[in-house]
Amino acid sequence: MVNLSHLGTYQPNPGNDSCIACPLGYECNSTSHAICEPGTISGVGEMTCISCSVGTYQTESGNYTCLPCPLGYECTTSSATICQPGTISSEGEMSCVSCSVGTYQTESGNDTCLPCPLGHECTASSTTVCQPGTISSEGEMSCVTCPEGNPPEALCSSS
Repeated sequence: MVNLSHLGTYQPNPGNDSCIACPLGYECNSTSHAICEPGTISGVGEMTCISCSVGTYQTESGNYTCLPCPLGYECTTSSATICQPGTISSEGEMSCVSCSVGTYQTESGNDTCLPCPLGHECTASSTTVCQPGTISSEGEMSCVTCPEGNPPEALCSSS
C-alpha cells in the first residue's frame, strides 16, 4: 500500500525513516531524483516533470518555470529560434508565419509585416523600386507598365 503522505518525496538511504522533498526542477521516485530535461519543469514536491505548455518553452535543465515564446521567435517546448526576414510571430505563438500578399518584412525577429510601398515591388522579405516606365500602388506586390497618360507621368518611375 502506498503512503500518500510520502508522495513527492524520496529517500536514497535504505533504513532512514525520514523523507526528502523532491526539489525544484527534479522528478522523484521513492529512492532517487532526476533532473528535469529542457522543455520540462517541476515544482517542490512534484513527482514528475511536465512539458511546457503551448506558447511557452524552457531551454535549461532543472527548471521550475516555462517562459513565454517571445515576439519574433518560433518555439518548441525546449527552444526559441528567431523568425527570419519575411516571417513574423507574436508573443506566445509557437511558429513564424509568412507575411501576407502585399506586405513584407526585411528584418529578423519581428511581429509586424509592412505594406509594400507605392512605386515598389515586394516579396515577403524584400522591397525593390519599380523599374522606369512601371508603377505599383501601395500594397501591390509587383510593378506594372504605366499606361499612357494614366496615371500622370509624374507618378510613373522615370529614373
